[in-house]
Formats: sequence, C-alpha cells, structure tokens
Amino acid sequence: MKLHTQPIRGYGKRYDSRKFLNLFTASERIPDKVEGYYVSLERLLDKKKEDRYTIIQKLVSDLNSKGIDCAAAPESLEKYSLVLLNPPPEKIGIVSRILEKYGPDMEITTISDIKVIEKAWKNRVRSHLIARGYLRIGNHYITKREIKSTSKYKKAFRVQALIHYGRPALYIDLRTKIMEPLSDNLINLAEEDWDDSEIRVRVLPNWYEGFLVGREGRRAGDVSFPFGDKEYRGDEYWKVKHGIDFVTPEDELLRVHVPVYGKTMSYPRSCVFLEFKSGTSLPEDIRKEPAQRVQESEEFLKQIQLINFLGLQYSFSITSASEAGFVEYSFTPKVNVMIGNGKEVTVNNASRELKNHGPFSGPVNGKYVVIYPDTVDLGDLMKAMSRIEKVYSELKLGDLKTADLNNGYFCAEECSDRAYVEVINEIKMQLRNPDILALVVLPEEHPTEIYYKSRKKLFESYLDLKPIKAQCLRSETVNKILNDENFYYICANIASQCYVKLGGSGSAVWILSEPADSPIRGVEAGSSCYAYYDVSRRPRKKHRHQLTARSRIPMADLSQQVPNLLVERG
Repeated sequence: MKLHTQPIRGYGKRYDSRKFLNLFTASERIPDKVEGYYVSLERLLDKKKEDRYTIIQKLVSDLNSKGIDCAAAPESLEKYSLVLLNPPPEKIGIVSRILEKYGPDMEITTISDIKVIEKAWKNRVRSHLIARGYLRIGNHYITKREIKSTSKYKKAFRVQALIHYGRPALYIDLRTKIMEPLSDNLINLAEEDWDDSEIRVRVLPNWYEGFLVGREGRRAGDVSFPFGDKEYRGDEYWKVKHGIDFVTPEDELLRVHVPVYGKTMSYPRSCVFLEFKSGTSLPEDIRKEPAQRVQESEEFLKQIQLINFLGLQYSFSITSASEAGFVEYSFTPKVNVMIGNGKEVTVNNASRELKNHGPFSGPVNGKYVVIYPDTVDLGDLMKAMSRIEKVYSELKLGDLKTADLNNGYFCAEECSDRAYVEVINEIKMQLRNPDILALVVLPEEHPTEIYYKSRKKLFESYLDLKPIKAQCLRSETVNKILNDENFYYICANIASQCYVKLGGSGSAVWILSEPADSPIRGVEAGSSCYAYYDVSRRPRKKHRHQLTARSRIPMADLSQQVPNLLVERG
C-alpha cells in the first residue's frame, strides 16, 4: 500500500502545512478488554482441509452480515474453528442458528491476540463495504454500477484495514482498474486455437490471470456449483459466494485456463475481461495528482462511514505524519557534492563541473550492445546512441563504444518477450563472457513484460556464461533524444546510468560532501533512509555517506526543493 504525503486543501477544509498520509484513523481506540468465544465445530473435523476452509469463510461472511464480529481461528488454536469478538448477548441465538448444523461448542474467553482482532477488523471492513454496494476485486473495491459502465477505465479504491497504535485504521488509495469486456471476435479466435490460445484474460472475483480457451456451450442458468453444503444454480452461485449479482441465467459460460489453480474452469462472460497490456499508460484526463487522490479517498470515506466494530461505532479522519507515529523533519539543505579530484561543488553545478573534473570514482571505459525492436529505425537509433556516447565523453565519464560483434546492434524481429530472449541467448553464445553493457530498447507494446524477461535472461548464469549488465530505455526515449530540445539532459541521465552499471559496486558520479541528515538532532549522520535525491535500494554501500533512498514512505511532493525525513518512533 502506497503512502502519499501531501499538503491537502479543498472540499471546504484547509489543512496546515503538515504532511498528511492516505491513512485514516478512528477517533476511538479498541476496548482494552475484548470478551468473546472460541468456537469448535465438531462436524467439520472429518472434512477435507480445503472444504473446511470454504465452510469457515462462508460462516464468517454470514456472521458478519448479521453484525457479529469474528475471524477464523489461528493455527495455534488447533481445536477451534472460529473466534467471536464481543458478540451482543441478543445475537447469541443467531450465532447458534447459523452454526447449529456443524455441532458448535462455544467457550467463553478474553481475546488479547491483536492479530486475531485485526483479522476480525479486516473481515468487518470487507463485509461493511460489500453491504454498501461495493464489489471486492483482488484488493480493490469498485461499485457494481462502475463495472457495468461502458468505459474500460473503472474508478476503484484500494482499501487495507489494520489496527494502528490501538485504533482501527484504513489505508485508502484511489486507483483506476482497466476492465475491458471480451469481444465476440476474440472468443472466436480462442476457440480456433483451443489449447494453444494465447489470449490473456483476467477473471473475477480475485482478478487472477488466465488464458481464454473458448465457449463452454452452456449458460449460467444451465449448470450448478457446490458451495458449502448446497448446490446453487450458476448465476445464484456467483451471487451467494462472491456477492456478484450481475450474472444472469442467460450469461454464456467461457472456458478459462487459470494457472494459479492449474486447471481450466468455467466463468460467466460478464466476469471475464481482456488482460490489459503491461505498461499501458492511462489517459491524461484520468490521471490524478497525489493530493487529489487523497482528497477523493477522503470523499469515499465519507460515503462509507460509520463502521460498527466490537460494539462501538467508529468514525475516521485523515492522519498526519506525526499522528501516525512518525517524526517529521523539514530543513533547507545546503547540498554540496564531491566529484572527481576531490572537488566540492553545489549539486546544481555538478553537471557543468563534471566536464572539468570528471566523476567521483574516476573514468570508466566500456563497450555496449543494443537490443532493439523492429519498430525502431536502425539509423535513428545509431544517431541517438552517438549522442549518448558524446555526452558520456564530455562529462569525462570515460569512453563508451559499441562492441565489435554485429556492429553492436541486434534486432528483435517481433515485439515479444520471446523474440528478445532469443536475441539475448544469441549474444551470450557469440560473445562468450563479455564484460559489456546491454542496452535494451523497449517497444511501445508490452514494455514491462519484455523489461523483466530481458533482465532475467541477461542476469542469468548458465553454461559457464556470466551475466550481462543491462540498461533499459523506451523506444519513445530514442525519439526524444533526436527531437526534444532537452535531449542533452536525457543523454546525461542515460550516460550516468551506464557509468554506474559499467563501474559496478562502489562507483559513483558524485557523493554528498556530508550526509543529508547531519542537521537532525539525535540521528547518526549517514544512517537515514531518504527520498528525493536518488532511488538506490542499497543504503550500506562502499561510501556510507553517499546519498541513498530506501524510503518506506514515498513522498508525493518531490518537486518541492525541501527534503523531508519521516522517522518512525521507536
């Protein structure tokens, strides 16, 4: 769950300059003493583990719908199936009726395990949102009306419930879910390919990935499915088990192979959606700034308040960094950095001074190969790379040249991860343990999938072949280098990344002349996690005072020229 920190203004309310998180905390603490029951269900003992799990989850859902807080018993309570928390005396009869067929035995107790209480709180939030008309898809909540809308971009909220310093709390973040219905043409194509279908889809309710196989040949009203101890007609099954009430008896069933289950299963067409392409950018009019996302999350919270839990009624409000248990430091930095020859310069002049003094770790010479899609013109790509080489040299980072093999350029003739992997295997076999850098140009289609598959294959060590260092860039970046008036800064950024990759561990273009957290009282200089200047994930590098970023709270307003350090108390 991301944490956004942002000064919030709007909706008739004005907050001061403190930072606020997308964390909403209850005004009241949970009771110091939580009475309840451990419940054993004798008639579940002879059932298979997966059947017991299904039945217990249905019982939790049924009890929650009647206003009874509960959770599945933890594994440490071996002989029990359920834990009931503060059940109202007048509802014990309801509990007995819901559980009677499973031979319940209820043992009164005091519940002190905060994990059990938090689990019950998560169940309560889920039940509360479903009762308010929201459908749970994976870890997102979305209205059924939104799902039925014609736009494939659906407004959703990611909600995570927790107990925070003794108070019920909610992380809420506005999200956009891409849900594109299947066309008749795609279903027909899948049926033609059958077992070889590569049409990727997502299925409700858990949003698992699958491969469309084709039509079942029946409709939801023609079949029945077991749930608990009963059989339900297809459309009723989806409503009872998943709370999905838009499946109709006429909804045709599709066959979808779901890898997480390892088998092909039947799904109503209204619950199957085309997998969106990884790396797909949202339209500009849908994108939200962090402050707006927090504000809309607050509006969403207003619609779902109040929430009953443990016999109390809770309301929630946005939480500042200090209220969340963090100490916030803001200070105006005097940022000087060290570059080559021990020269100390301001960070704003670092690029200019590099031309005179070079990088902190000295020059690094290297060779590279380029793997590119056939949608990128080779001539344009070579011009762009020559500009990067020139900037690399001008900044005195060293000499950057193409490798000798195949003039250094290798074309992946299809925009697919398979084509890129084949090219990488070819390079590895021909170069035989080269100490080079592979520049991977990602196509506009499926860039994320190709990025991860290419990195994995380049870093892979097999047949005595060593891993190859990699630097990726998008194909649109090539166009910017050739046509954008700010191409120099783009080249400088890529050149710096190539320098660090070629130089390996401990190489640095520049380091801070002193740790950024030096002005903060009570903090060991150089020991903090930062957000703002860099995004290194390894804070214990060769140069301890080199600026790193391992921030557990990504800052939302990084454009402000004041770094903020959030340190968790305790």
